[in-house]
Amino acid sequence: MKSAIRVFFLLLMSVAVASAGESPIVGKLGKAVGTAMTIEGTFQDGKNSWLLVSTVNDKKLATPVLMPTENLDPFAHIPTNTVCRFQGKEITYVVEAVIDPKTGREMQQASSGRHFDFKVTKVLAPGGVKTRDEK
Repeated sequence: MKSAIRVFFLLLMSVAVASAGESPIVGKLGKAVGTAMTIEGTFQDGKNSWLLVSTVNDKKLATPVLMPTENLDPFAHIPTNTVCRFQGKEITYVVEAVIDPKTGREMQQASSGRHFDFKVTKVLAPGGVKTRDEK
């Protein structure tokens, strides 16, 4: 029943997007932003923020993609090179340029433009790691 409702909702969303004349934004992982997916990869630097994604929905990527993750418990420690498997969706946001009037340079830490993150909704591996919502 839940899958039928999910399919109906996705069809309704695609009709709404098509009728609005807008194309969905495709993320770094090759799927439309907001699409539920399962990813697999490893953290390379000992920090739980940038995941080197090697697999999306059980399909190996030709080239791994470095993807920032969002919503993991900030106190969870995942050792470098531990295989992680997460369910969630890719999200996007735009950072507008803030220019210093004196120097003419951008003032913010993040570069301006469109950015993509993977919002984790469920941790499948490694065991013991949770999202902020599950904590």
